[in-house]
Amino acid sequence: MFVSQCGQVVSVDGSDITLDFEPEFSDESNYAAFRTREGLTSLYVVVQGPSSNVITLLSPPTLNFTPVTDGSMDSTFVSFGSASEWGVRGIIRTISPQGDNLVELTAVEYMPEIYANDDGEPS
Repeated sequence: MFVSQCGQVVSVDGSDITLDFEPEFSDESNYAAFRTREGLTSLYVVVQGPSSNVITLLSPPTLNFTPVTDGSMDSTFVSFGSASEWGVRGIIRTISPQGDNLVELTAVEYMPEIYANDDGEPS
């Protein structure tokens, strides 16, 4: 996920995605990642859409899921940025104080497969 620009999907019209924020585009290629009920989808290459809070999907040109925008549950989350701003979802394992206003974090990459069988019966 991108670490600096994020918000929610307001509406979808073909390849145009209206956001609840105005993304700041960089000179690099720009990407959007969407969180679905199953986790993040693939990255989408995007360009500025017809207004300041609209992105247009270039590659792939359509979403591979239906975003939630009707208020029936939390709206679909989107993160936005350039390739150099991409971050990885993680689980914090330890936090160690290192001085005033400084800590060291130890984390592992979040992998949804680890939790896939949490509600299952032991075999």
